[in-house]
Amino acid sequence: MCYAFAASAVIGQGNMKFKSSSRLPRIIARAIQATLLGSVGAALVAIASADSVPQNLGNGLGKLVESNLALKSQAKKGQTKTPGAYNGYTTQQAADYASMALTDDLSRLMVRINLTRRDKFQDSIAELQSRIPSLTITSVDKTYRGVGVLDAYVSIDDVPVLAKLSSVRSVILEIKPITQRQLVGGPIVDATVGEVLTRIGTAFDQGVTQHRVDQFNQYYNPSASQDYEGTGMSIACMSDSYNNRTSNTAATDVTNFDLPGSASNPVNTQPVVVLQDYSGTGTDEGRGMAQIMHKMAPKARIGFATAFFGTVGFANNIRALAGLNGFTYPNATQQGFAADVVCDDVSYVDEPYYQDGIIGRGVNDVSAAGVCYFSSAGNNLGINGYVSDVRPVANGSGRTSET
Repeated sequence: MCYAFAASAVIGQGNMKFKSSSRLPRIIARAIQATLLGSVGAALVAIASADSVPQNLGNGLGKLVESNLALKSQAKKGQTKTPGAYNGYTTQQAADYASMALTDDLSRLMVRINLTRRDKFQDSIAELQSRIPSLTITSVDKTYRGVGVLDAYVSIDDVPVLAKLSSVRSVILEIKPITQRQLVGGPIVDATVGEVLTRIGTAFDQGVTQHRVDQFNQYYNPSASQDYEGTGMSIACMSDSYNNRTSNTAATDVTNFDLPGSASNPVNTQPVVVLQDYSGTGTDEGRGMAQIMHKMAPKARIGFATAFFGTVGFANNIRALAGLNGFTYPNATQQGFAADVVCDDVSYVDEPYYQDGIIGRGVNDVSAAGVCYFSSAGNNLGINGYVSDVRPVANGSGRTSET
């Protein structure tokens, strides 16, 4: 059994939270500036009284509701001009939160709904579905903290009613996650010059030599003393999307052998199993990860699932990739896929620092089933990570003040 989160990964993700939170002073400053300047938008916000905005909203959802109520109040008075230059919102702060929100094609917000009724999950779901017409549930965890939690899309107009239901403890805006994608300028040359080692596809991935795969893989190096090519293994990755780009599609990568699946692929004819792709705007970072996997373990079966449908969706897709009962997709989609190894390069900015949250519980579940899980430490060393010298203290000395 293997469960791996590098210390730097946990700290890095935590500081991603600080990175996002560092925007809040700027957002607040903008709102104060608007007030001092006598902004019409800021004045309208006062119309939305404290009683109108539920107090159990999180991650800026309250600011979006406040703005929406102010706009609706304005419309009732026959005012048609949109207040302020904030992309249709009454304050810059609301506009900033809106830009960070996960949404669908109907402009509904993705929210995380924390419930209150212990052992009455189905009753809570029934109340939500009967009272909130715009609600579409996307992912559920029936056992989280004994009461359950779910992700859903909902219209901003329905959020106040949703938050005030007896079965709802809180409603949290799902913020767009961050992928640990490092952008570099210009083309990246092959890891080796020419054909020193056997090459799969259009490029020789640097991971092969960086991780010394050629030292124990006879496909790359026939003189290697051992041969680990991924035979019999299933490995999976999670990121934003897999095949969203209209140019250089996954089909092209399969044809070029940069991904497995082609009948003429000399190493692996098993197609990548995609359990769920992201329907929003994605970078296909997941496909890039799959390409690296294919080069490093050429004969392994590869799977992908998006991590961009909220924290509950992320956790459930971790479980689905591992093939855990109750979380797998229909047979035509799952195709019997059950990963031995799962990795991600995703950070949700509101993941808890020092305890297991919704995503961490998903990792714990697959780890308990014998699956190795690895999370990205990020590309933010020196920017969003904590660095300190080790200061050891003698065992049993009680001199913790010296650390």
